[in-house]
Amino acid sequence: MAREGLKVAVVGTGRWGKNHVRVLSSLRNKGVCSELIVCDVNKKIANEIAEMYSADKIYYDVSELVAHEDLDCAIVAVPTIYHHKVSLALLKRADVLVEKPLAASCEEGLELIKTARKEGRVFAVGHVERFNSAVLAVRDYLREKVFPSNDDIVFIFTQRIGPGPPGKHTLNLGVAHDLLTHDVDVVVFLSGKIPRYVTARAITDNSVYENDISALYEFDNSTIYIARASWRASSTFKKRVLMIQTKESVIELDYILQKYVIEKGLSQHISLGTFQEVIQAYRSKDTVTRELMLTAENEPLFVEDQHFLECAKHRREPLNSARWGYIALKCVECALQSSRAGERLEILWGDEERALINSSIIE
Repeated sequence: MAREGLKVAVVGTGRWGKNHVRVLSSLRNKGVCSELIVCDVNKKIANEIAEMYSADKIYYDVSELVAHEDLDCAIVAVPTIYHHKVSLALLKRADVLVEKPLAASCEEGLELIKTARKEGRVFAVGHVERFNSAVLAVRDYLREKVFPSNDDIVFIFTQRIGPGPPGKHTLNLGVAHDLLTHDVDVVVFLSGKIPRYVTARAITDNSVYENDISALYEFDNSTIYIARASWRASSTFKKRVLMIQTKESVIELDYILQKYVIEKGLSQHISLGTFQEVIQAYRSKDTVTRELMLTAENEPLFVEDQHFLECAKHRREPLNSARWGYIALKCVECALQSSRAGERLEILWGDEERALINSSIIE
């Protein structure tokens, strides 16, 4: 049983890890955790972040951290290629939230899930968009208005564009693992379904890993999902959008602004003659726009980290548990395989995967 005040470590304090330290520092001030430890092999960065957020202790080696601290929780924010090694060491001593993707490969991901099950750990993956206020609002709309009626999702489109790693050097694999995994997870989260087939095309631009990928996913109920993720952008350009079409409405969401718009039908669908009259008639009969208030406590990362600590304390499965992280990783890996093979692939699930993830999810 975890102590009342949780002892939490952040392993990896670079570009994203330092944000976890910032959030946990705030949660410590609120009494959610009692001790904050930072760990990074880069001593300069570790010392700077520890001083900035008044960390209680500093380590420069995860094996030393595990050997000397009785941890309750750990957040892993190291480069993707090290997710497996670091998470495996920590899962034997603490509950873990590892940044997305779950691991560099499905084989590594399965081993982590098996270890977490064996050790009785709460194990989450940093699919932070699940905690975006706009995503949660759209999920509620789908559950309350769309799924109970005769309406249904027929088409989904996502696009996530941002600058890639400087100098084309990356320890986080390609854009599919880095960006596409976010949107695949959100679509599974919102739709409650897992795609059956994928056809994809990835572009490398002479780098080791792909820097642009477009994937067409097909669901058993004939829903089509087109996803694009790209690093082919300037250092100042980012775009993160989602569009869902049901038979009765179109939902458009901007992840960055936490804003969404729902349009339903047309007021009229006839030509009235003049151009102005046609445009006047071509309007939705019902449009709802929501731009949610942005505060420190509805920052998706804050909500995610707080949720993880609460799940660790009360021994509950997180909303972003590792099984969902595995499903996103599997869908992304299949897209890359499709691109390499140049053909449409079925996303197949083995017996071990079904047993570990819950067969009812992937039937």
